[in-house]
Parts: sequence; structure tokens; C-alpha cells
Amino acid sequence: MNRQSDHLADALAVFTEERPRLFGIAYRMLGSIVEAEDVVSDTWLRWQQADRAGIRNPL
Repeated sequence: MNRQSDHLADALAVFTEERPRLFGIAYRMLGSIVEAEDVVSDTWLRWQQADRAGIRNPL
């Protein structure tokens, strides 16, 4: 694996662990499964592109 793949794998591991919590929060805020899924998907896209080196605790 190259360095970029390692970073993406790390990002995926963190996101996968936090996804249920993110979905729960989004669902309680929006009241819609579809809209909550959209928010979680948008969060994943932003998380992939974020400069995670400056993030101390993503939780």
C-alpha cells in the first residue's frame, strides 16, 4: 500500500466506527432515514478530503 492508501484506510476505519453514532444524530435532528443517510454520506466525502493531520480527536 502506498501512503495515500494508508491514509484513506485510516479515514475509513475511523468513519466506519463512528458511522452509527453519526447516523443516529442526523436521524434525530432530521427525522428522516433518507435525509440522515444523505448527511452521513456528505460527512464521509468531507472526511476523505479533510486534512486529518491537524485533527487531534475525530470523535
